[in-house]
Amino acid sequence: MGDAAEYASFEAFAKHMRSNKVVAEWDEGRRQLDVTYRSGTDLMEAGFTTDFSQQSEAHFAVRPGVQERAIPYRRLNGRWPYLPPGLERDTTWSQQGTTGRLEKNGAVLVSEPGRKAYLLADPLSGAIVGYNPLPDAQTWALTTRDGVVLRPDGKVGLLRVEYRPWLAECDVDYAPKPDQQGADMARNLTFTGLKNQPKVRLNGKPVDATPSSSAEGFQIPLV
Repeated sequence: MGDAAEYASFEAFAKHMRSNKVVAEWDEGRRQLDVTYRSGTDLMEAGFTTDFSQQSEAHFAVRPGVQERAIPYRRLNGRWPYLPPGLERDTTWSQQGTTGRLEKNGAVLVSEPGRKAYLLADPLSGAIVGYNPLPDAQTWALTTRDGVVLRPDGKVGLLRVEYRPWLAECDVDYAPKPDQQGADMARNLTFTGLKNQPKVRLNGKPVDATPSSSAEGFQIPLV
């Protein structure tokens, strides 16, 4: 793949592709196929072998748990090409994972390690969307690149929060399960770092953000 910022024309792209090089070498001693693919200054490398045993009642091309024996190494420019443990998605706009802290374009979403969370952050406008995408209750706090903090006062269930800083507008979609009513569950969502009252919709309906009694800022009721 390529675009006009990388290649002056399709012909230039085709010329680049023709100059790429794939090398596959069989190592009889290790019973392993070593493959390299060079594109410009980038180098992809991988090793493949089928010379290992796996016991299983069901058929798997490669049984779960032995992938590293089937593909003993994978490298992109000499480094491991995949995301670190706990990080499931990482794009120019988003992060998703269970690390307990997601960061993108100056925005930060803090949650409980081991619980899934999802963050979207527009690098141009500063708009952000933070999710607790599963109904499992967890602690949760969202910070914009401008320092505005959106923090529930307890654990939250299924939650989506979208904040548009240029309008100080926020859409909150919240749907806790019927049994998520304990004392550790959030009752309010607090906004700090704002000079003026934000405009907020909760589950599609306008709701007043009033001065918070527990922190400098504003809050809305979640229940």
